[in-house]
Parts: sequence; structure tokens; C-alpha cells
Amino acid sequence: MTFELRFDNIMASPGEVGVATTNSPLVITPSIPGVFTWLSQRSGVFTPAELLAMDTRYELTLRPRLEQPNGQPANVKLHQILKTPSFSLAAWLPQRANTNATSEPEIKLVFNPPPSRRL
Repeated sequence: MTFELRFDNIMASPGEVGVATTNSPLVITPSIPGVFTWLSQRSGVFTPAELLAMDTRYELTLRPRLEQPNGQPANVKLHQILKTPSFSLAAWLPQRANTNATSEPEIKLVFNPPPSRRL
């Protein structure tokens, strides 16, 4: 999962494009470790270093006093809330009664934990 930011104005110098940094313009509360990479002078992505916690409310804002490369204030705003689902049962089998079931029934339960991710 990544979080992409796109700006109307130039926000990164040419030397910052393509370079991963921990000094992200995106602020996530509660904090999530990760890196931010400018894809162009006007857009970039934040890539978390770990999976988001389940049943958690995240607030996404921009770093205070964010400046453009020329030192001028960015005058941009972002305020988004992201809520991750709680752990729950997502599916089950069999889904209906079967009068012709075997003497060794098989029941499958599928939960919604985040998939494993190799970092």
C-alpha cells in the first residue's frame, strides 16, 4: 500500500525526485514508519514500512510550515481520515445446511487479517 500526494505547484527540487527520504510532507497519526519518494516535482508516494493496524483510525495531514523549493510557503491543506476494518469473519463454507453431509464435515472460515508482506 502507498499513499500518493499530488500538488498543483512545484514542491520538490529536481535533485529530490526519485530519492527516498524519511522527511515526508505527509504526516500520519498515529505514526507509521516508512519512506517518502518524490516521483516528480509535484507528486510523490509514502510507502509504509509495515502493515496498517486493524481497527485503527488514521489522520492524514501535511507537515506544518511546508515550503516549496524556493522557500515560499506551500499554502496547501490536507485532512483525511482513514479507518481500517476490525478483525472479522469474511466468509465461511458451507454457506447453507446440507442434509447429505459426510460423517466428517469440513468447515472453512476466512478472516480478514491483512495479507503477509515481506519487507
